[in-house]
Amino acid sequence: AEVVANEKGARLFEHECETWVNLGLHPNVASCYYVRRIDGIPRVFAEYVDGGTLSAWIHRRTLYEGEDVLARILDVAIQFAWGLRYAHAQGLLHQDVKPLNVLMTRGGVAKVTDFGLSRALTLASAEAGATVRAHRGIGSRGTPVYCSPEQAYRRPLTFATDIWSWAVSVLEMFTGEVTWMAGQSAGDSLENYLVLGPEHTPIPEMPHDLVDLLRLCFQEEPGERPAGMGDIIDTLLRTYRHAVGSDYPRPAPQAAETSAERLNNRAVSLVDLGKKEEARQTWDRAARIEPGHLETVYNYALHYWREGLTTDITVLRMVKKLRKKHPKSWKALFMHAQVEAERGDYQQALAMLEECAKRDGPEHETETAIEEVRCRLAQSRVLIKAFGRHEAGISALCLSGDAHVALSGDRDGDRGVVRAWNVQTGEGMLVCEGHEAGIGSIALTADGLNAASGSADCTARIWDLAKGKCLHVLDGHAGPVTGLLFTDDGRALLTACEDGTIRMWDRKEGKPLATYEGHTGPVHALCPGVPGQTFFSAGQDRTLRQWELRNGKCIRVEADYKSPLTALAASDHRRYVLAGAEDGYIELYDALESKRMGRRKAHSERITALCMGMRGRQALSAVPGGKIRLWELAANRCLRTFRGMAPLAMDGGGAVALSAGPDGQLLLWNVGLANDVLRAPMMLCQSHSIEDE
Repeated sequence: AEVVANEKGARLFEHECETWVNLGLHPNVASCYYVRRIDGIPRVFAEYVDGGTLSAWIHRRTLYEGEDVLARILDVAIQFAWGLRYAHAQGLLHQDVKPLNVLMTRGGVAKVTDFGLSRALTLASAEAGATVRAHRGIGSRGTPVYCSPEQAYRRPLTFATDIWSWAVSVLEMFTGEVTWMAGQSAGDSLENYLVLGPEHTPIPEMPHDLVDLLRLCFQEEPGERPAGMGDIIDTLLRTYRHAVGSDYPRPAPQAAETSAERLNNRAVSLVDLGKKEEARQTWDRAARIEPGHLETVYNYALHYWREGLTTDITVLRMVKKLRKKHPKSWKALFMHAQVEAERGDYQQALAMLEECAKRDGPEHETETAIEEVRCRLAQSRVLIKAFGRHEAGISALCLSGDAHVALSGDRDGDRGVVRAWNVQTGEGMLVCEGHEAGIGSIALTADGLNAASGSADCTARIWDLAKGKCLHVLDGHAGPVTGLLFTDDGRALLTACEDGTIRMWDRKEGKPLATYEGHTGPVHALCPGVPGQTFFSAGQDRTLRQWELRNGKCIRVEADYKSPLTALAASDHRRYVLAGAEDGYIELYDALESKRMGRRKAHSERITALCMGMRGRQALSAVPGGKIRLWELAANRCLRTFRGMAPLAMDGGGAVALSAGPDGQLLLWNVGLANDVLRAPMMLCQSHSIEDE
């Protein structure tokens, strides 16, 4: 950590690590995805391999368990050589080849790891003040017991350096331990081994062909060693055939330089590093190379969704197409499950993950995902129940803070009717009649004793909910009453009207207290502001206005909205106000900073209902045509789409919401606006080997 704490040293380390990142996919190379700073220190994020290191296999004797031990040792040596040959073909010198830098899967696949880290640390150390040479191909001494003579004596390095260290590692597999003090003396140790034989009985003797090969690898002069790993592999394959009595079973691995897999992994790392535009371009390249590539389609869709560039419905449509194209694929089903989990349908996600567990896929990934989803089942954003029915359709809704009582309004012939419902049982409690036209808005006091209704008959009414009795008829509006809001103390009621005015009424007496004038067209919505001090209104004149309750003064006007404002909602702490518009856009306003925070298209039709969750993190929007959308406001994205329609109401904590259904029923939804989002993991491509086939 000390050598990369220096800023320039850290940059040099990151630059050198990029050579490993750009190495691409190969079955015998552990992939490096990216380098990212955490607490100022560069951290390397590389492929997880579940079987430990070759060093551990040697020292714990895993390498020598059971039968066919010689075949297993030669198998590892060949795979080890394949990984180095691929790296050398890309121009990358490892400089620290040793068993500790070979990872093993449980099935015996060997993967060379930590490419270039030795040189990266060398350069970073040089920048930090260490006395090492920092020229290309010079400097890294590697690990002393595996290093070549040129490393030991700080001479220029070539690929022959890795060949020497590979040979030292193979020698260790046959000795079962390191019996030499320095890597440059490994040739002498080989000769001693040939005289004394292996010290540990389970370890077979080294084949004669391999002895000759290691002697070549241990030539003092780099130019006298084998020309490359390709020559070494050819010799190893012949050695395997002679020693084991059969051809080597694994096919030679292939790696595509510009494969969709490699580009997908690069794009995922770029997203994590904040290079989003570069990531999108990289995914585009991957899609052109291999249209319909599973990981590319899935990750690109996730990214677009999280950037607010598409909705959850579009992402679902894409993963369903992937499942149709790959009907038996564990991966395609797992991807679908992860999308369902992120949008909050944990019930659906669990069913899919349990099906994944029956298919041939990574057991650990499936079990971990199942456990995460099971812990959140109670938070599933799904329909809880449907109840009641309005034959004439529902025109207004309200829900008590504890979600025990629901109010709904409709137009019943020439009358406007308000109905109260017991949400738990779904049974009607009472019917409030008296309006001579349809109901446009409903409000409920915090204590649940009184309700208010606004109607197209140009009146508002205050009701005693215990008796279903109208306490006051609030006359004086010159047009339909479009919005209602009880003050925080419950003493007064605000009414918005199509005549462009807002009126305040005494709740107990039903008398007018104040009139607020300023809008130049119909007022469509009201929402609370600073508790006991202010409120907001929005209207056809494309303005958002903030008013002082006591003196009726308009203290702020946000004008020039692109479309008439038709709905409002405030966050619980009243800092944020969300406005919905006739053109289907929503726009967030920071009341504390008096700043508009950007708008986005939310629906293709007029928004008539909005609700906001705790701290303004999430919100709901609804339209009469039949869509409710849950928004993650910081990301400006549609997290979940519900099959309900406006009107819309929410409880006090943002746990449940009430909407209208297409057949006049009331629909109660678990929306969980206070819940965190379970983010689906992006999928990295893994290289394929004989173990996977």
